Amino acid sequence: MENTAITSWTSLRLSTASTKLLAQYYQTALQTGEHTACYVRLVIEHGRIETTLVQGCCAIVRLSRVFGAIRLEAACARALQGNKYNYNTVKNILINHLDEQGPVEPAADIDAIEDHENLRGWPFFDKTKTTQS
Repeated sequence: MENTAITSWTSLRLSTASTKLLAQYYQTALQTGEHTACYVRLVIEHGRIETTLVQGCCAIVRLSRVFGAIRLEAACARALQGNKYNYNTVKNILINHLDEQGPVEPAADIDAIEDHENLRGWPFFDKTKTTQS
């Protein structure tokens, strides 16, 4: 992995040392699995502070020592279904054994709610129309 690829994933101006470390962590994540590598890349893309970015990627990769590579890969696959990309997300999935459950079911579509008398709709909340007495 070239260091220029890492720097192209983030808007941060990373130091040379941080870029090298992130490249190493990404390579390790690739060895763990595709989902882990994808998740680490998203952590890099969404990182805002250089030191926490490097520490977070290191911690995610290190989770395989405690929980094993298979569970880390499954946890990253589940975490990819969300919209938060950080160490705590993956750690909480592993601690709560959510990686051992199936994929997350999508939320019910709001359009699937049937009409009934308690639904008032947008005309009730339209403030542009005022009633005169």
